[in-house]
Amino acid sequence: MQQQTETVSLVTGDMSIGDLQIKYPQATGIMQRYGFKTGGCSVAPTETLSGIAQMQGMEPDMFKSMLEDVNRYVSENAVSEAAKTGN
Repeated sequence: MQQQTETVSLVTGDMSIGDLQIKYPQATGIMQRYGFKTGGCSVAPTETLSGIAQMQGMEPDMFKSMLEDVNRYVSENAVSEAAKTGN
């Protein structure tokens, strides 16, 4: 019997930009490479990532790719941080 592994997304479209910036501040650089504006007067900290993407006219496929890259980065760094602390 094969065991399935499930990929857990730490960053989803329902996450607010404020939460992202607090939990994973380095992820904003990845998002900016996709043209996603993470700050400024038109973006409130409580806005969701998907809401901001829609407001900025980001294509759904690009948004999905961006979240995949962000989650890959976050997952890799969470693993390396756990290794440093022995968790």
